[in-house]
Amino acid sequence: MRRRTRTIALFSCFASLVLAVGGYLAYDSFLDRAVTMLTQPPRTVAPSSESFWNQYEANVLVLEWQSRDGLRLSGELVRLSEKTTGTLIVSHGWADSRLPWRKRVLPWLKAGWAVFLFDQRGHGKSGGSGTMGCRETSDMSDALDQLQDLAQLQAPVAVLGHSLGGVAALRLTGLDERIRGAILVSTYVNLDDISEYFLTPSCGKTLASWFVHGFQERMEQKTGCEVSQFDPRTMVERIHVPVLVIHGKDDLTVPVNMGKQLARALPQPLTDRLFLRGAGHTDIFDAQGYEATKRITEFLKKLSGH
Repeated sequence: MRRRTRTIALFSCFASLVLAVGGYLAYDSFLDRAVTMLTQPPRTVAPSSESFWNQYEANVLVLEWQSRDGLRLSGELVRLSEKTTGTLIVSHGWADSRLPWRKRVLPWLKAGWAVFLFDQRGHGKSGGSGTMGCRETSDMSDALDQLQDLAQLQAPVAVLGHSLGGVAALRLTGLDERIRGAILVSTYVNLDDISEYFLTPSCGKTLASWFVHGFQERMEQKTGCEVSQFDPRTMVERIHVPVLVIHGKDDLTVPVNMGKQLARALPQPLTDRLFLRGAGHTDIFDAQGYEATKRITEFLKKLSGH
């Protein structure tokens, strides 16, 4: 009887150990997959800019530059006339590229703005892996340096960031004095909240919070950035220029409450907002009769004084 009890105890101990090891390996694998998915998303590579912009007789400057950590980055500066009223930088979101933005930016080009489209690191034609808005900030700042050296940077300079690109856009606004206005579209509050938002329905809040903690550590190891650098609200006290926050009320990727939190955190006298009914995450520029595009055009006109 005693031998049987001891055997059962040993078996239980062994089974617990197997479950613990298996659970840890599954957890570790989950974290690796999550980090890889976010930093190395599927690429969409834009074809040559000439085939698209020639139909508009646009002036295009293809720019390639090297990031501070040695990556090759790619972009294009577009204008419809030699005389422009300002420069707009477009910071696209996760798993996106400059390709779909070529059509979206036409109204702002026609309004007299030069537009700089580029592929974020880890996207499109640019090398490396993404860093959730952290190193992307210096990438944009370095691109501005090059445009300035080439006498191609027309003030005022504004930045538009969509989704994840909004994190980098807000960081750039707080760190680069050349930025005179920012447009944040469908941008999340911070990495913690957006991660828990996706995990809680399937894991429960407690388990989701546990995963998020490990995910933060793994992201720091992968990118070399601190968690605070993934949070756009850390830049709030540095913002001294007008900001336009746009968010779809039916956004299932980044819920509208996050957009509202972000708008409340920004300097109130300088912040305008537009929350669109019937608009989601990626279709926001097409919703409500292109209201988001129209509001951005108005915002840019005010910045340029036209």
